[in-house]
Amino acid sequence: MVFKPHLYTIDDAGVRRALTPRSILAPQIEIIPRSQCSFRHQSLKKQSQSALKAVRFKALKEASSPAAIIRLVRDKSRKGVGIWSYDPSGQAGRRVMPETLAYIPYKNG
Repeated sequence: MVFKPHLYTIDDAGVRRALTPRSILAPQIEIIPRSQCSFRHQSLKKQSQSALKAVRFKALKEASSPAAIIRLVRDKSRKGVGIWSYDPSGQAGRRVMPETLAYIPYKNG
């Protein structure tokens, strides 16, 4: 059985807003708005784990704060990687995801 996650966001006033219907056993994931994330794309010289570790290390070094969360996602060609960075939300232990990763990508465009 597959559970769809319960997606929610917290607005500027601190009010929690549901983006998907809530289910009892579904994991809860907080969506970080695009305005609070930074994104960039970087080409990979090699397609190895060491190349990804180097990209992660560089992103952590350039992040806005030492506690920033870095999320890497390889593109379809596996020759590049998308780098999202954002500050963690107030409570520790929450599952968070950038807003752009919460949507299904277009096939063209």
